[in-house]
Formats: sequence, structure tokens, C-alpha cells
Amino acid sequence: MTREQYAIAAQGAKPITATQLKALMATAKKAFAVQRELGTIDDWPDFDVWRKAVLYYLTEGGDGPTLASFKEIKQRDYAGACKRFAELALMIGTAERCKSAVEDEAARARFALGRALDAAAERFDNGRDGALAYAESICQDQYKCAVAEADAPQLWRLIFTVKNRRKK
Repeated sequence: MTREQYAIAAQGAKPITATQLKALMATAKKAFAVQRELGTIDDWPDFDVWRKAVLYYLTEGGDGPTLASFKEIKQRDYAGACKRFAELALMIGTAERCKSAVEDEAARARFALGRALDAAAERFDNGRDGALAYAESICQDQYKCAVAEADAPQLWRLIFTVKNRRKK
């Protein structure tokens, strides 16, 4: 496994944030109400039992263990869970807006790159702008694309390069 793959895996293994947890819980509550109204879950006693069952079946057979609580969801699983509950809630637009795992990994890498550029700003003549220009030039030379178009492994390699650059 390369350093970039380890970085992507580490970012995906982080627990979801409180904001993500609230959004997922709200979507699940809406899904429960819609499914109950449609008559598909009349035999389920309450919301908590239903959401845990859906979460269990959502994660069963995946790479990781089955989950019993929303608090156990990791970043890499959030998009899938969000999409599934949005589909159950018949929130078609919301389900389509949920990021794929690849987009989610790239978004986390872009955030990490921004923090790396801020930290490395003192090593460049023009501060953060100089660090960003350095990152853009490396991305153009090595990957033939702009930083905004780079995928997660490319961004992580770029982060390591920026972090390891010494002051001239």
C-alpha cells in the first residue's frame, strides 16, 4: 500500500462529524415517516429499531463489520448511508446530491491540501499564494491537470511534496 492509499484510508476511517450525524438522523427520520405512510413498515415498533435494522442491512456484507449505531459510521461509509436513507425517504434530489466515495475522498484530500498550504506558507516568498502556485505547477507538470481536477491519490502525493519542501 502506498503512502497516498494509507492517507486516503486514514481519512475514511475517521468518524462522521456531529453535523453529518444530525443530517443523517434527520434524513432517517424523514425516511421512517415516508415508509410508514406508504405502509411498508407497519410491523416495526419504533424509529430506533427500524433505523438500526436498516443500518445493519446497509453494512452487512461490506468490507467492515455491521454497524448498530449511527455514531459508528465512518467517513467512507457516510455517503452510502446518506444516499440509502434519502432513497427510502423518496428524496430523489438529495440521494443524487450525496457524494460518491471517490468524490468524498477527493474532497477530504482538498481540505487537507488547504491546511498543508497554510502550514507551508512561511517557506514560500509569497506566503500561501506562493505555496498554491508551487502546488499548481507540480500538479501541471506531474499529472497534467489543475489542482481542482486532481483525484485523491494525486492530491495526497501533492500534500506530501508541499510538506517536505524546504525553505530556499
